[in-house]
Amino acid sequence: VQVQGMTGNIQFDTYGRRTNYTIDVYEMKAAGSRKAGYWNEYERYVPALDQLPSNDTSSVENRTIVVTTILVS
Repeated sequence: VQVQGMTGNIQFDTYGRRTNYTIDVYEMKAAGSRKAGYWNEYERYVPALDQLPSNDTSSVENRTIVVTTILVS
């Protein structure tokens, strides 16, 4: 299966794992969101160049967010 979705290329390997992708990662806070970096299967998480260390604890750091892909035919 290979289609174009909101996050870009959606493709799965023979084991059903998503492959050949890059997903933007956003930091969400009460004041809004900003791009924090990106994630792909090779580099894993890559922070944005303007990413500065912060003591702000209002983000979703250390929380799990589930992202689901639904293919409707």
